[in-house]
Amino acid sequence: MAGVSPDQLARYIKGQSSPPFEVLAKLAIAKGVSLDWVATGTGAMRHDDLVATIRPAGPQSRGVPIYDAALSLGQGRLNGDAPVVGYLDLPDEYVRDVLHAPPGKVVVAYSSGDSMSPTIKDHDLVLINTAVDTFSRDDLYAFSFKEEGYIKRLQRAGDAVVVHSDNPAYTDWSITGTELRELRVIGRVVGIIQRP
Repeated sequence: MAGVSPDQLARYIKGQSSPPFEVLAKLAIAKGVSLDWVATGTGAMRHDDLVATIRPAGPQSRGVPIYDAALSLGQGRLNGDAPVVGYLDLPDEYVRDVLHAPPGKVVVAYSSGDSMSPTIKDHDLVLINTAVDTFSRDDLYAFSFKEEGYIKRLQRAGDAVVVHSDNPAYTDWSITGTELRELRVIGRVVGIIQRP
């Protein structure tokens, strides 16, 4: 189940081993448990309960794909053609009014590393508005540069783009000149589901 052997699952249940957040997310999705409940302990535990509390209000919902891709908070790789490992059911109204994104244009990916801590931690789920595919204002973006995938703050500085980490242990770096052609914005970060 969810890529976990029966022996490993038994160790998780007995408390002999702690599952990484990716495994928790896959198990939650497989069993219809709300990822919000897993991450925060609040809201409806079962996916069915969550849908039951949302649907009577009338908003249309859709599954936001969760990709098995780790976007680096430091120096990692964007997994090209990453498979979808599950879906986060979000009402269109929430996507539009809270995340300020068009319904159908939000995706979820895992974070990797600590350079954006405390804002984003290793293995957090990051919600990305893919309708934003250009750098238009200083903000937090998912992007690729020279085939590496990142989640960082991008800031305009004259003719350059400064890449900034929230963790003060990491130094800023700049993308300038012809290198700017290698900057591809995947989307703007519009939400974070932090691991417990």
